[in-house]
Amino acid sequence: MSELVLEENYCPIGWSYAKLTDVCLKITDGAHKTPKYIDDGIRFISIANIRPFKFVSDNYIRYISKKEHDEISKSVDPKIDDILLTKIGTLGYAKLVDWNWNFNIFVGLALLRPDKRILFPKFLEAIINSPQIIKKVIDGANGTGRKTLPLMNLRPIMIPIPPLCEQKKIVEKIEELFSLLHFSEKNLKNIKILLKQYRQSILKSAFNGILVPQVSKDIDVNGNQSENISSDTTELKGINLKKNTLPKGWKLLTLPNIVKQEEYAIKRGPFGGSLKKEIFKKEGYLVYEQFHAINDDFSMARYFIDEEKYHEMKKFKVEPGDMIISCSGVTLGRIAQIPENAKSGIINQALLKISLNPQIIDSTYFKLLFRSDMVQKTIFKISRGTGMPNFPSVKEIKSILFPIPPLKEQKRIVEKIEDSFSLIDKTENLVDSLLSQNYFLKHSILNQAFVGKLITQDSSDEPSEIMLQKLKYEKEELSQKRKSSKRKKNVK
Repeated sequence: MSELVLEENYCPIGWSYAKLTDVCLKITDGAHKTPKYIDDGIRFISIANIRPFKFVSDNYIRYISKKEHDEISKSVDPKIDDILLTKIGTLGYAKLVDWNWNFNIFVGLALLRPDKRILFPKFLEAIINSPQIIKKVIDGANGTGRKTLPLMNLRPIMIPIPPLCEQKKIVEKIEELFSLLHFSEKNLKNIKILLKQYRQSILKSAFNGILVPQVSKDIDVNGNQSENISSDTTELKGINLKKNTLPKGWKLLTLPNIVKQEEYAIKRGPFGGSLKKEIFKKEGYLVYEQFHAINDDFSMARYFIDEEKYHEMKKFKVEPGDMIISCSGVTLGRIAQIPENAKSGIINQALLKISLNPQIIDSTYFKLLFRSDMVQKTIFKISRGTGMPNFPSVKEIKSILFPIPPLKEQKRIVEKIEDSFSLIDKTENLVDSLLSQNYFLKHSILNQAFVGKLITQDSSDEPSEIMLQKLKYEKEELSQKRKSSKRKKNVK
């Protein structure tokens, strides 16, 4: 979508251009030194709390004492109708102060206090959030990496100044249109939530035996293995199947019953001390990491070991077709399958490897089952740790009962799930596309607003140039008084 570019040498009728410093009573920034935080007191706000038109309360919660607040307020002193602008790292997000509780700000935020005789506060908030002004803010920033906008580069930024009455009408129109977009955005996000729930309902019906019909001629390749299962087992959350109510040919099996009959078919990664950075090579056998399981992406290859170390750690080796599972953090339980063309290697300490028996279980069926809420909620329920969850012990994982239909039925279930998921994917892509259009429509509205094309202009409105001249005269008069007063002091 093309942008309408602000041109300082072009103004709609009655409009003017002015520097921010000429239309603001105050432009400053927050505390340059980190204050001492306390458990409760005066709220202390940073760039993490500010988004375009939005204050995000939960992103950064810090408090300072009244004494520190009073000290910082000697130079900052934020008030209602001030504009807070992010100026370090995340650049150009602006939010109007529309709350009446005490707070103060960190150095990453600039504070702009509009002169209400020439500038409607909500209009200033909107103009700063426009793509054109954000670009000027970014262009004025210094440094590499985490850029900073100095106040000396903020103050001279030129903005369009319509007549004050027109500013208010523009804001009313923006709010009206943004309200419609917000309504549609809310509905689209609700659709995404429903689609996510629908995915899980498909999986739940699949693994409770009601997604596809049973076929009597399917051969039960699971045999009588379930007869050898220990009574010390863990049932999946959301599975309504019991041994005596299973669909025909289904069994509730634990991992030892569905993996290859090999010594290390279920293996947790080695202790961290076994893979110190000094042993890594530039090439050789790949060390598989959480990244691979979390993202189901095997393009990244960072760490390698030599052949001697590989043979020393052969019980941790993985082969094409093996499953690897993330074992710590919020990504606990993410699963991926080693692809056919994968590099030979071993798992690191943050992974669990499972080598499935293809004569008993289809690998895609197992992946879908493992990614379902039923399995994920069960794993998190029996996980260890408080702040950072850790994967249950191998013994606990081996106790989980998985619903396993005959192999042919597994493949029919996978086909049905993939067909359903394909339709959901297409719908999600459409919703994402509409959400993106919402984003660009907001920019388009702001673009139109600040070149005078959003509302019809009223020729009877007092041109902003008249008030700008008054303000200019006041500043010059004040400057002369200060110089005169300084000269008198020098004479004395």
